[in-house]
Amino acid sequence: MNASLAVPVFLFALVPTGLLSFLFVWLLRGIVKPRLARALVANSLSLLTLMVAVGFALPTNGEPNFKEALMCFFMPQGIWTLFAALPAVGLRSTSKLPAPKR
Repeated sequence: MNASLAVPVFLFALVPTGLLSFLFVWLLRGIVKPRLARALVANSLSLLTLMVAVGFALPTNGEPNFKEALMCFFMPQGIWTLFAALPAVGLRSTSKLPAPKR
């Protein structure tokens, strides 16, 4: 990838990774119960889906270019993984205060 395209590709990659991550989190809500596990599985599926789709869309010498696709989506997907996983980890507080009633 050309270095001058790194920032536009990064910004463009934030949109599909975020949308697919939220879609997979929503689809897995009844299957994967722990919130942290659901966030990690959903973000992994999102990265895998986009990597395969873009890998086949950007062939090199007639072969899929999965390495380039992974490099395009790895950092944006990592950001969405942090946004999904950190609140899930924060739910397990070590505070001695009583839990709020729901």
